[in-house]
Amino acid sequence: LPALTGVTASGERFALGFPRTRPLMILVTARECPYCRSALRAWPTLVRDFPLLDNFVYAKQGSYATAELLDAGFDPRHVLVAISSVRPYQEILRATPTVMLISRPGAILGLWRGELSAQRVEMIKATVATLLM
Repeated sequence: LPALTGVTASGERFALGFPRTRPLMILVTARECPYCRSALRAWPTLVRDFPLLDNFVYAKQGSYATAELLDAGFDPRHVLVAISSVRPYQEILRATPTVMLISRPGAILGLWRGELSAQRVEMIKATVATLLM
């Protein structure tokens, strides 16, 4: 994947380049998405088991207020509110909710779209654990 730039909810400029020192997992969410509320609740459970992964939430169009994210336990430095329109990110991150796992060199290792039910979170965890072995 090409480098990705953007802005975090804390107002910091953000640049994701490859290769990276750690793999990356991103959750794409938006306020108008009916399944995103549960995805936001499931996200901490999903990433907690993978401390060696960097993780970010991409809140499309900055759809959540910083106070909301803080109340939900999200670090605003790990919430992207705007990203560059570099291909293929706009196409890949169009649907919500989406979870994407990216390797250190920048290859997409996993892409999951749709509701993050408890069963789906467990399936993603098992897949990520296998892919990172």
